[in-house]
Amino acid sequence: MPNPGLSFLREEHAAVTTDWMVLTAIAVSFGTFVLVELSTGTGAVSTAIETTLTDVPVIALGLLAGADPAAEDP
Repeated sequence: MPNPGLSFLREEHAAVTTDWMVLTAIAVSFGTFVLVELSTGTGAVSTAIETTLTDVPVIALGLLAGADPAAEDP
């Protein structure tokens, strides 16, 4: 009488399932690693941009493009 445990281990279907599980775990781990690294990097860049834009002086122009309504012909 054949042992059902040994026949399962000798079948190819179990190996294919194991391969897919390992490949899926690697892909998910890699994706998680990339997301963590990108979120850290973009946070630092956005902080630097915010600091730079906060330090830029703003000049009031008054009317847009220097147009003077009194100089226009009616």
